[in-house]
Parts: sequence; structure tokens; C-alpha cells
Amino acid sequence: MKELTLDIVTPGKDITGVAVTSVTVPGSNGEMTFLVEHTDIISSLDVGPLFYKKKEGGEEKFVVKSGFVQVEENKVSVLTESATNLKEVDRQSVEERKKNAQEKFKTLDEKLTQERGKLFNDIKESDLILKLS
Repeated sequence: MKELTLDIVTPGKDITGVAVTSVTVPGSNGEMTFLVEHTDIISSLDVGPLFYKKKEGGEEKFVVKSGFVQVEENKVSVLTESATNLKEVDRQSVEERKKNAQEKFKTLDEKLTQERGKLFNDIKESDLILKLS
């Protein structure tokens, strides 16, 4: 049976060479699932869930924080700001990070749209991690 190879690359930690049967990512225009022999594609990612089914069985669940995905010749490469494995979540830490981002978001001048956008993504990522873990 053919398989996909998955690489997830982040500034802090990489996950490479995982044999999978499918990968689902949060595309900027909606969820995308990749199977063996998928057409080559490059797309942007939004904050959201990334799921993959391992070839040997079982599923892994992450929350990614924007980035890009490339599919080429049965290899899926995800480049993202962060990838949180939902099995390793410290809920108290995530709740505190969310609270801090919300407080900072409230104090920013409306004109600082780039910083507000980053904080909004931090809040969205924290909400999703808490919901899915």
C-alpha cells in the first residue's frame, strides 16, 4: 500500500518522515485533506487543526498557527509558526497565554492592526487547543 510522507517544520521543533495515509490541514480557504497520489499543490494555512492518520494505525492531532503546505510526489510538507500536539497540552498554560493575549489586545490602539492580528491569532489558537484537547 502506498503512503504519504509528512514533515512538519516549525521554528522550535520539527517532525519529519512520518508515514501517513492522510493529512488534513486548515487551508486559508477551508479544510483540505490529502491522500496518496494527490495533485501537487502549495497553499497557505490558517490557524486551525491538523490531523494525520499514521500508516501503522492511530491518529495524531495538532493545532497549527498559520503557514504553508506543499504536496509533491506523495510528500506533504507543512511550514508553520507553531504546531501544538494536543496530547502534550498544558491547559493551564494555554489558558494563561490566552488571557494575556486578550488583555494586551484590549489595550492596543486600533491603528496597530498587525499586532492586533497577531494577538487575534494567539487567542484563536489558544481557543482551539483548549476546545480540542
